[in-house]
Amino acid sequence: MSDELDLRVSDAQREEAAVALREHCAEGRLTLEELSQRLDEAYRARTAGELAQVLRELPAEAAPRPRRSPKRFTIAIFGGVERRGRWRVPRRSFVLTLFGGSDLDLRQAEIDSDVVTIWSARGRGGGRRRSRTVRGHRRARRGCAGSPGNAPRAGAGLCPLRRHRRLAGAAGRKGGRARALATFSSVMLAEGTLGGRVALVTGGGTGLGRAMAIELGRLGARVAVAGRRSEPLEEVARELGEGLAVPCDVRDPEAVAAAFEAAERELGPVTTLVNNAAGNFLVRAEDLSPNGWRAVLGIVLDGTFFCSRELGRRAIERGGGGQIVNVVATYAWTGGPGTVHSAAAKAGVVNLTRTLAVEWAPHGIRVNAIAPGPIDTPQTRERLWPTEEIRAAVLAKVPLRRFGREDEVANACAFLVSDYAGYVTGEVLTLDGGAWLEKGMFGLGPAPGS
Repeated sequence: MSDELDLRVSDAQREEAAVALREHCAEGRLTLEELSQRLDEAYRARTAGELAQVLRELPAEAAPRPRRSPKRFTIAIFGGVERRGRWRVPRRSFVLTLFGGSDLDLRQAEIDSDVVTIWSARGRGGGRRRSRTVRGHRRARRGCAGSPGNAPRAGAGLCPLRRHRRLAGAAGRKGGRARALATFSSVMLAEGTLGGRVALVTGGGTGLGRAMAIELGRLGARVAVAGRRSEPLEEVARELGEGLAVPCDVRDPEAVAAAFEAAERELGPVTTLVNNAAGNFLVRAEDLSPNGWRAVLGIVLDGTFFCSRELGRRAIERGGGGQIVNVVATYAWTGGPGTVHSAAAKAGVVNLTRTLAVEWAPHGIRVNAIAPGPIDTPQTRERLWPTEEIRAAVLAKVPLRRFGREDEVANACAFLVSDYAGYVTGEVLTLDGGAWLEKGMFGLGPAPGS
C-alpha cells in the first residue's frame, strides 16, 4: 500500500523540488548541466524515493560566503542605454545589466575562463581599456569605441558567446566573485530555463508554431509538434534534435488524446501546451457556408478546448501544475470584417483562456494567450502583402512602422510558460506594434516611403 501512495507524487511536489534545484544553481552549487539533468530526473520522478534521490547531497541552506576584496567587475549593456558623465564603480564585485532602446552598446566584459568567455560588442561613451591576462588567458577587446576618434572597426557587431557553465547568482552580493551570465544575441531567456518541461505545440510544423517549438526546445524543454501534415512536422522534429512529430487533427478529441499519449510515452508527462493550430480565409459573412464556419471554429475553438482539456485532466490527475498558451488575434475584441468565422472563434478562445485561468488556478495550471499582429514571414509576404502597395498600406496602420518577427512571438510564448511568469494567468499579451489601438482624429499619416 505504501508503494501505491509513493506513486502519487504530485506535480506540485516536483515543482518544489525544481525550485530548490534552481536556487542551488543560482548559489553556484550546481552547474547548468547538472541543473538540467536533475530537473529532468525531478519531472520524471514517479515515487517519493525517486524525488528524494534527485535532491541528494544538496545542503539544506547555502553556506555563508567569506568577505573578500573585489577583483574586478562585469558590465553588460543590452540594446542602447543613454549614458552621460562619469560612472563611479562601487567598491565590490558586481554584475550590472542594462536594457535599453538606443544610443549605447556594450562596452567591455571580462570573467574567469572556467565560467564563461564573453566578447564585447560595439559601444559608445567611455575610454579605452587594455586587455589584461586572467589565469593565463588573454581577453580580446573588440569594438571599444570611446571618443569619436575611437570608432568601432568595420563590421564589429555582436560577437559570439561561448556557452555558459554557471548562473549569474552572485550579482551584487557582498563577498565572492560575481558570476556573470550574459548573452549578446537576440535570445531572451537563458538555456536551461525550461529544463525538465515537456511541451506540445499544435500547428508546430510551420510559421509561428515552428518558431515557438524551436525556442522552447532551445530553452531545454522536450518538444512534440502536432499537426495534420507529417512532412513539416518531421522536419521540425529533426531540427529540434530530440523532438517528436505527432500527426493529429485537433478537431477530433480521440486524436488529441492519442497525441498526448504518444508524447508522454516518448518524452514524459506533458507540462506545457501551446494551442497554435488555426484555420482562416477571407470571405464575406453572407457568402460563408456552414461547412466553412464549422471548419474554422472546429480547429480554432474546439481544438483549443479539446487540447486544453486533455492537458488539464492529466495534470490534475498527477497533482496539478502546468502551463497553456493560446494564440489568438486582436480582432477577437475589435471585430474582423472578412474573417467573421475566425474572429468569433478567437473571441471564444480569449474567453476560454480567462475562464480556465480561474477554474484551474487551484491546480497550479496557468492559462494565458498571445495576440500577434502582422508578422513578416515568407508565408505572409506571399499571401497577405505580396506587393509593395499592400505592404505599405498594412504598415500605415502600425504605429511602430514595422512588421513583427517570429522570434518576438516565440520569446513572448517562452516567457509566459517560464517560471518568470509564475504569477501571470488569464492574460492576453498583444504583440502588434500598437496596430489595434485607436489612432485618434489626426491618424498616423503616410507610411515611410509611401
